Amino acid sequence: MNLFWKLADGSGAEERLTESEWNQWPTSWSPDGRTLAFEEVRTDTGYDIWVLPLEGERTPRPFEKTASSEWGAVFSPDGHWLAYVSTESGLPEIYVKPFPGPGGKWQVSTDGGLGPLWAKGPATILSQL
Repeated sequence: MNLFWKLADGSGAEERLTESEWNQWPTSWSPDGRTLAFEEVRTDTGYDIWVLPLEGERTPRPFEKTASSEWGAVFSPDGHWLAYVSTESGLPEIYVKPFPGPGGKWQVSTDGGLGPLWAKGPATILSQL
């Protein structure tokens, strides 16, 4: 299961975006439509977050790839942040990290969190526990 895209009206050919031996799922478009965030699940690192520029060389790069699992990346409305879930604390928690980087990451949930969702307006994150 890799990533492909096709026009929504069904016209044109399907185009392959990634090629990997690991399963991948799209999670979020950047607001400008130039970058796709996606998950890849591997046997050695679990779920990891990758980003794919959709202009130029279209080379996927890891955004958050650790021994813990990271998933559910969602771009902020201004495109300058990615919110995601990580199990690095032992529980699924919501983190934010600047996009495209560099910069640190901040844990924004306090007692577990799933499914980050950005609110419009000032940077506000909702999560489900």
